[in-house]
Amino acid sequence: MHVLAALMLLALAASQTNAQPATIEYDITNCTAYNFPMGIHHAYHQDCRRFYNCDNNNGGKTTNCADGLLFNRNTYICDFDATCPTWDNAACMNNFGQRDSSRSMMFPALCCRQYFEYQCADGGTWTHKYCPNNQQFDPNTRQCSAGYSGDCTQCGSAATVGSDPCEATHMEFIDACHFRSTAVGIDTVRWCPQGTTMSQQMCRCVASNDQNSCKQNTQQCIENDKAEMRFDVGRFNVPLMTPMNLRWVEWKNGAVSNTNGGQFNQNSYMDIVHFKGNDLNGESAFRIAFSPDLNNLGASDTPIVSTGAPGDSNCAMGSQVTLNARRNGNGVRISFQVRGYNPSTQTQTVAEIAADVSSGTIRLVAVIQADVDGNLVLRGRVKVNNGQAQEMSGQNTQVSNLSSISQVCGMQIGRFTGTVSEFAFWKCTAPTALLNTI
Repeated sequence: MHVLAALMLLALAASQTNAQPATIEYDITNCTAYNFPMGIHHAYHQDCRRFYNCDNNNGGKTTNCADGLLFNRNTYICDFDATCPTWDNAACMNNFGQRDSSRSMMFPALCCRQYFEYQCADGGTWTHKYCPNNQQFDPNTRQCSAGYSGDCTQCGSAATVGSDPCEATHMEFIDACHFRSTAVGIDTVRWCPQGTTMSQQMCRCVASNDQNSCKQNTQQCIENDKAEMRFDVGRFNVPLMTPMNLRWVEWKNGAVSNTNGGQFNQNSYMDIVHFKGNDLNGESAFRIAFSPDLNNLGASDTPIVSTGAPGDSNCAMGSQVTLNARRNGNGVRISFQVRGYNPSTQTQTVAEIAADVSSGTIRLVAVIQADVDGNLVLRGRVKVNNGQAQEMSGQNTQVSNLSSISQVCGMQIGRFTGTVSEFAFWKCTAPTALLNTI
């Protein structure tokens, strides 16, 4: 009888696994039986605050994430963007087995005075919070209490988890507003959100008393500024499978990196998924250096940079940026477009600048700058090799209805025969000075 019952339970579990594989939770303790596609030997734990460290290539060692972070199952590191299916199931499912996006729930952190507030709206989001002084978070009542004293860690003001809080986050402190990812094969600088500051002791961005702390759109538009995101030769040369690829760059259809940058053909491209849902409303700048093969460049526009795949209707429901190139005799015709989107009327507006240049390594800077009346205007300069920079011009250069990029469309580079040695983006005030950086 017991054997029959066990077989029935196994059959039920197998049918559920086939029906909903994404909802199955399991702990991985045998690291030798686990495939690590990202090259980082970390496996997820049912407790989102922890993970299995498999660097010793045998049984996984349960390791705590640094204070205020959760383990990200996509990137295999602890970060601020992790989802937690365990919490989502506990907080958001009602008695009828349906997900209720109006719900929320508090979950304990590893430190006594801290907790996580989980909101079911927007697909599930969480916020790291602190109890008032002289109170601890009670996981039974799910609230801060002065009378509770439970199994937790008294972290103090400079909380650390384990001997080195940066070990679990793969972060490296740079200054008060930005840090470097130190995951395997990664050299990516990221900045803290507005209203936070980077804590060297806690190895993460923490709340600041200054609500404008690390505010990106007040940064100067200069090299190595906090508001700059750069993919130059060094950072193009990243292994194909790395944990930050899911957040930053995905190489598609045979696009490769080498010492000259990213190399592409008419079908291959790289997708900077960081731009998905990115708000372009305001002053900003783009800079790119690329070398198209003139023999493979046609007489019609070829997209060098585009928001999502060219012609994708989903990307049209948001702001778009496009850099086109086409052969013009023995030279190249370059055009840079910014499309705004009005969700009320579901219509687009287009600003465009262009220039004719010779073939070679083309460096281009395009800025979206507010004029004296507050209107956003598109300007640009381009030069080839070590020649003189020339202004780009167009009949309609005013940018209107600029808003967020579609949530499903990243910034794609490629689909032409040639190389890209640099792509940089700034979101900052008064970007006109960047026109002189080529």
